[in-house]
Amino acid sequence: MKKIVSLALILCMLLSVALPLSVYADGGATVPTAIDTAAAEAYWTDATNGQFIVNADAEVYEISTAEQLLGLSLAMENNANDKTWTQGKTFKLTADIDLNPGVDWAAYKAAKLNGTEYTGTAPVNEWKSLDYFYGIFDGNGKTISGVWALGAQAGAGNDAGKLWGVFGGKATTGTAVKNVKLDNGYVQNSSEMDQFGGIFGAAENIGATDDKTTREDGVLIDTVYIGKNFVVDASNMRATNACGGVIGCALSKNYAGASDDLALDVVLNNVVFAGTFVGSKTVQYDGCIMGQIYANWLYDTKKICNYTLMTDCVVLGTYTDTQVDGSTAAGTFKANKGNNTNKFTAIDCYDFGNGAVQSVPGSAANEWVRSSEGVVPKAVADKFGLTYQQTVVAKKIDVVVAEAYWTDATNGQFIANAEADVYEIATAEQLLGLSLAMENNNKDMEWTDNKTFVLTADIDLNPGVDWAAYRAFMLNGVEYTGTLPANIWLSLDKFYGTIDGQGHTISGVYTPAASDGKSSQTTDWGVLGGQNYPASKTGTNAIKNVILDNGYVKSTNDKGVAGLTGCIKLRADGDTYTMQNIYFGKNYTVDGSAKTGGSVAGVAGSWWNENNLAGAMTVVYDNVVFAGHFESMTDSETKKYDLDGIFSCLWRTNQNGGRYTIQMTDCIVLGTYSVQTSTSTFSGSQTRCYNFGNGKTQSIAEDCVGRFIETTEGVMPVAVADMLTKYYCQATVANEGKYSVRVIGEVASLDYKSVDFKVTLTDSEGVSTTYGYGATDYETAKVVYNTINAGGAVLTADDFNEDVLDGTGNKMYAFILDGLDSEQTYTLSVSTVWTLTDGSVVEGSIVKTITPSAWVAEA
Repeated sequence: MKKIVSLALILCMLLSVALPLSVYADGGATVPTAIDTAAAEAYWTDATNGQFIVNADAEVYEISTAEQLLGLSLAMENNANDKTWTQGKTFKLTADIDLNPGVDWAAYKAAKLNGTEYTGTAPVNEWKSLDYFYGIFDGNGKTISGVWALGAQAGAGNDAGKLWGVFGGKATTGTAVKNVKLDNGYVQNSSEMDQFGGIFGAAENIGATDDKTTREDGVLIDTVYIGKNFVVDASNMRATNACGGVIGCALSKNYAGASDDLALDVVLNNVVFAGTFVGSKTVQYDGCIMGQIYANWLYDTKKICNYTLMTDCVVLGTYTDTQVDGSTAAGTFKANKGNNTNKFTAIDCYDFGNGAVQSVPGSAANEWVRSSEGVVPKAVADKFGLTYQQTVVAKKIDVVVAEAYWTDATNGQFIANAEADVYEIATAEQLLGLSLAMENNNKDMEWTDNKTFVLTADIDLNPGVDWAAYRAFMLNGVEYTGTLPANIWLSLDKFYGTIDGQGHTISGVYTPAASDGKSSQTTDWGVLGGQNYPASKTGTNAIKNVILDNGYVKSTNDKGVAGLTGCIKLRADGDTYTMQNIYFGKNYTVDGSAKTGGSVAGVAGSWWNENNLAGAMTVVYDNVVFAGHFESMTDSETKKYDLDGIFSCLWRTNQNGGRYTIQMTDCIVLGTYSVQTSTSTFSGSQTRCYNFGNGKTQSIAEDCVGRFIETTEGVMPVAVADMLTKYYCQATVANEGKYSVRVIGEVASLDYKSVDFKVTLTDSEGVSTTYGYGATDYETAKVVYNTINAGGAVLTADDFNEDVLDGTGNKMYAFILDGLDSEQTYTLSVSTVWTLTDGSVVEGSIVKTITPSAWVAEA
């Protein structure tokens, strides 16, 4: 790394005029000493020609003193004719610097903002904007204190003095400010200012560039912390202008000879504004982070694009008089010319300002921590030495390994292109990998056609997360300090297959911002399919026998979201798509609040006759229970498409003569939802479908006797209640190498006389034997217990580990299977047979499969 090279004459001059940074007055208080501005500016100027010494060969210049730092601002202000001298140069702090030591900045701020008297040590060294700054300022994790400017005026060359920012009135291609903390300071604009910001007044391109969607040659603000005693006061701002706590305006202009789609990329990453931003009561665009995104053309009618990306930015401080949503972390972003296509994206950005509840947000790519000064990105806390509580994050799944499970390494194609028709999924890696593979292999979207994907175990994608508390944080701002989700679920995009959960549970589905797979040009997004199609060979597909619980999926502004399927597309006469025996648990949330139009839904977003054909095309919903939470769109106009928390956006039901039939049977809403308007009319048949959501009274109707039972979770179809039944096996080796197995399970029903069990054992050679109800060679226990003897103790259901039973019930059953061969590997399938209080008998339709490898051996 090179240090600054200077002429001997300059070095001698600096040595002769060097002054101490501070002196001590009576009582020991520090009083700022006025920095010799002539000497400070001379540090950066070649005395022989008056030009900046940066014109030498050095690429990196180290700054370690207040004189050097203030001198840089003076030199840039007074040499407006040499605007680009910083381009390609890096200016690096090697020490913390205080320009005005001894000032009580908290008291100074209070006096300025409240109009009271300030009697402490007054600042004396005024900061000048770096004017046109096109270089890289690397704070190296150091802190700049004492930046002070009242009625800030830009250098004479900076658009007639109307652009001002601490690190530049105008930044442009290649400009960056990073790794720096600003604290203990006060900057205030003049009444003549057009753009004013804490870091930059404006970011503007200076000529024709290529169209870009990522920052390669744009403006970067990365890992910047603006502390709690730093004030950006824009109260003098004139109307129609822009100001921001970090950047005033991102501006693109078209210059002569520019190509279409000229772009200026502005990226803000790991930016924390913990200070005070004072907006203007009259200015149109202002915000704690950014005031405005603006594009204009000066020549011809060429289209201008402005790409602005904010990631992991947070407001912790205070703000007043902000306009047009300027208080939010995303700031205000406007396109002021008619044909512009400005693009703004904010990812993991939060507004905890003005005393809002702060809680560590979940993120797959970045860790956030609760620091000594508030919730910040971990990168910021580490860079500036903030102490923090270590955040617990769910175990991160190796996405490369996960996706590779479904990909043939020799050709990059899906292994599903092989002859197999059934694919078993037993681990979180395999399940997440399926979503990754489907998103990233968009050229082969029909590989799932006629394939069946079978769950062979319960799967938790984000273990340890308290999803009830996480929902309270996301929807209501209640502080969340538990384990954060780390693994993001992607929609299966275009899905042509069948999913059979076999009664197993998928937990931990987490999508902070729903996004289509790469191939989809629509706004359809669903957990188990953005667009779901009947199989081409049979015209029939299904999602069945699956429990979704403990998860959170959220829409984006331009992407809808559904808990199961985004859009079912029927393609031919005879097509059928079935959703059967599906349960959405009480801690599962479908959040569509970010969507402002189109489709959001608790279960299924929409149905579409893709080819507009007449015929017997059918969508079937059978035994679907939604006990979770559905948050509707915030736009009241679009809420008219919501229907009872299950379906929304019932559109294109009769497109160009094309028809399909909707059949709903035994579907129940038990959870909560925010739907306020419901003007859609259901197009189809409903049989034994009830809405018990939002606390409505639950009771079994006459036509449901024998089909529905009262469970600990509420009234639901027997098939779903049976699917929720929990099992636990204890295996004991008996005489001559034979096993005796005791099966213990929790009974969900509260409305029964007895419970029988149909048990099927299948050995490793595929030979099956059925016992229990309806079988003659074995009779299982019919008694339901309040307590069970286990391990020498009397236990209730709540005494069992959560991995065994869910701990919410108080009734159990038990039966014993004797004489199992220790040399065999068995698959045990159990389904219930309920005898209800009225004497009717109902056999469960879901089969739970348990393998002996999961059994616990008892001595």
